[in-house]
Amino acid sequence: MRKEEVGKLNPVGPCTVGVNESVLEAVKRMVDLGVCMVAAVDGAKLRGTLTTRAILRKVVLDGKDAASVKVRDLMTPNSPTADLHEDSHDVLEKMERSGACYMPVLDAGRVAATASARMLLRHEVAGKEQDIREIEQRWDYLPPDRGFGG
Repeated sequence: MRKEEVGKLNPVGPCTVGVNESVLEAVKRMVDLGVCMVAAVDGAKLRGTLTTRAILRKVVLDGKDAASVKVRDLMTPNSPTADLHEDSHDVLEKMERSGACYMPVLDAGRVAATASARMLLRHEVAGKEQDIREIEQRWDYLPPDRGFGG
């Protein structure tokens, strides 16, 4: 496992929407940015998160008008967050515990980026691939008398 700050993995962001904006405006922002989660903010203060899943379940399936529903009425308050300098593996574990696929990344309390489980898992897999290559290289250099069955 490679230790790396989440901020050094090029997370997307920041992806924010105001709590007083409509869900329709949030959807437009999500589509423009190509993301599935936005941080709901009041000024610079994080208030929660809004996901496409919540929009589908609580607006689309309920037949509500996305232009009349406010982000504050649909967002998940007190969502877990990551710090820009937090270890990526720790953030991935935090996502697993909370069931989140996306997480706002904060820098000095302000939303700086969005981390995704996919981004963090790619980093983990790349680290494992590097470990495997290093082990294979070591095995290639074993003297014949120290090899298996030699």
